[in-house]
Amino acid sequence: MNSPVSISLATVGEAPLVASLLQLCLHDLSVWHPRPIRPDGSFAYPWFALYWESSRRYPYLLRSAGDIAGFALVRAKEADETADWDFALAEFFVLPRERRHGVGLAGAGHVLNQHPGLFEVSYDRRNVAAKNFWRRVSAEYGDPGPMPMGEHGERYLLHAGPR
Repeated sequence: MNSPVSISLATVGEAPLVASLLQLCLHDLSVWHPRPIRPDGSFAYPWFALYWESSRRYPYLLRSAGDIAGFALVRAKEADETADWDFALAEFFVLPRERRHGVGLAGAGHVLNQHPGLFEVSYDRRNVAAKNFWRRVSAEYGDPGPMPMGEHGERYLLHAGPR
């Protein structure tokens, strides 16, 4: 790792920054999951505001040497959900210039360890970079391997929390 990584909950004032990063993330993901473009040229993400309205959602910003490096969106299972996990990593994104420098690994570890319990991390297995990244992260948690999820998806269920 070249620079110190810091991770913090994003404030309401930082929501526009997270929204901008989310657009970059959704653009990257559109290779595997095409999304309609809104009239203003952006991708829709109907759950975004909930990350500042719900006590069960957690928006994080990742910084490297003080500069913005990425973000993560975490959500807790709702009472009416029958999911086999306690938390889900809804989105995780590291700027390309920060990739392969330890920022993603540090960020993922920090975010996972903030939420003790069973954590679902899913990705499209056609996204080879994501597949390799999450395999590396899951190894830190003693996970046996990915499980299929839908037509192109895979997921890990990681026992997360402070170590």
